[in-house]
Amino acid sequence: MDTAHTMDEVLRRVRRDRVELPPPPIRRAIRIAAGLPQGAVADAIKVSRASVTRYELGVREPRGDTRRKYAAALERMRRV
Repeated sequence: MDTAHTMDEVLRRVRRDRVELPPPPIRRAIRIAAGLPQGAVADAIKVSRASVTRYELGVREPRGDTRRKYAAALERMRRV
């Protein structure tokens, strides 16, 4: 296995996951202020409602493409 190639892939993944999210309680507050149930957010970002619950409680953090989608959804909800 090419170590340089592997390291490049790891760095790419880290940069991709670097999307900032508000703290978990703020995520929940944003959603509630927008008047949306967890299921609607889950459907929008293609995860289960339980996943959104975990993100809002701080039990789990979304990664990769899901993290980007969730960050974008939270930003849109802030504007409502």
